[in-house]
Amino acid sequence: KNYLNKNSKEKTKTDEEKKEDDKKEFKNFGNFWIEIHKDGLDIKAPIENGTQPVDLEKGVGHHPTTAYPSKDGGNVVISGHRWKFGNNPAYKVFEDLDKLDNGDEISLFYMGKEYVYKVREQKVVKDSEVSILKQTKKPQLTIYTCTPKYTSFKRLVYIADLEKVL
Repeated sequence: KNYLNKNSKEKTKTDEEKKEDDKKEFKNFGNFWIEIHKDGLDIKAPIENGTQPVDLEKGVGHHPTTAYPSKDGGNVVISGHRWKFGNNPAYKVFEDLDKLDNGDEISLFYMGKEYVYKVREQKVVKDSEVSILKQTKKPQLTIYTCTPKYTSFKRLVYIADLEKVL
């Protein structure tokens, strides 16, 4: 569809097209990204090494003090924005994360391999909770974001166990 402003040859975007612009794809995935696909939830975002604001502007952030995906164990901890004002897709990457349920799969793509995790626990913790960064003997994924939506009062946390490596 090509909508033209009556007084010019410049294209005028519809509300629907503007919404699509807000959901722009991330451009640089490198060797580390996350994917979650289920009804009502379609996430694909690069994982940056770090959780500082500059990192979270490019995708979701991997806590550098935690493990990387591996069959050998460790807790991989990933965080991302649920909602932040602006059109950057990274500002809303985990907007609908609360649709994730126990038993759902989360894939991390790292160094040419797919690590598939299955959600076993979901919880809400205080924003100051640091136990979610604790390392584990078994391979585990912890992802979290702010909750309730549009606030940063608490954290919505999902813990998932490694199911398979492809």
